Amino acid sequence: MNKKPVKRETVPPVVQTMTASAVHSRIHTLYPSLGAAAQRIADYVIEHSADVVHMSVTEVAERTNASEGSVVGFCKRIGATGFQQLKILLAQEIVRPVQLIHEDLQPEDDAGVVIRKIFQSNVQTLRDTQANLDVQAMEKAVRLIKSARRIEIYGSAARPASPRTRSTACCASGST
Repeated sequence: MNKKPVKRETVPPVVQTMTASAVHSRIHTLYPSLGAAAQRIADYVIEHSADVVHMSVTEVAERTNASEGSVVGFCKRIGATGFQQLKILLAQEIVRPVQLIHEDLQPEDDAGVVIRKIFQSNVQTLRDTQANLDVQAMEKAVRLIKSARRIEIYGSAARPASPRTRSTACCASGST
């Protein structure tokens, strides 16, 4: 039985653009594409982030029943350059927790505070999205869309203008 090895796409380091909450967000985004050992490591890192920053790669490997190479590979898979970098990012997340994405508005908040909270929420969402974007996958999607003979766009009742907007944008760019 000659099994072909599963080719996993490598994720380029995104450390420069990762926000404090992006580590956990990136793990959650990539989780379904991770192998069994990497999922065990991911589960452990998410559940024990505060402990991981004080552990060695050997300790994490032992706690997750994985090899040291699997731990380092997991770190690279999520965009860190290695285990030490993952620990630094986790420590930053613990020391400087980002503002909650959906910060609660309070009845006593004045208009300026409401505007600030909504603005910061949207900015944080954009930063997290940017940190989790797979540029290669995006480029592949663009190539596939550009080479498609036909593109159909559907929307839900909650956002009926969305497909129309996308369709208009495609037509304006010369793609129909």
